Amino acid sequence: MRGPRWLGLLLLAAVLGGASLAVAAGPLDGIYLVTLDAAGVESLSSALIATQNGSQMVVILLDLLDSPLVFGVGQLTAQQQVTGSLRFADDLGAGEFNVTFQGANVTGSATLFEVPFSLRGTKAF
Repeated sequence: MRGPRWLGLLLLAAVLGGASLAVAAGPLDGIYLVTLDAAGVESLSSALIATQNGSQMVVILLDLLDSPLVFGVGQLTAQQQVTGSLRFADDLGAGEFNVTFQGANVTGSATLFEVPFSLRGTKAF
């Protein structure tokens, strides 16, 4: 069952991220396939879309828990780290994120509904 789900995530990520990726010009732009882990919760597969405009980063997490997407905006540090608040599409608060980009990899954390998740993944395109 994971195969069709990943394909669906990739297609959705391409559709949602295509327009924003076309105008963004940062080297970290892309879609990362990520796994989120939390104590007592089954691992979650998701996609993280990153767009960079100078030092400003937009991070979108798809198919996380019961919401189709959450997004956050933050400033990229010299250590390639971005921290910010996560929001649902209707602009309600969802939690926080802290991610670090290292080459084609992304690691970090996301807190949603007060549940802390560790996050790790690799750039798909």
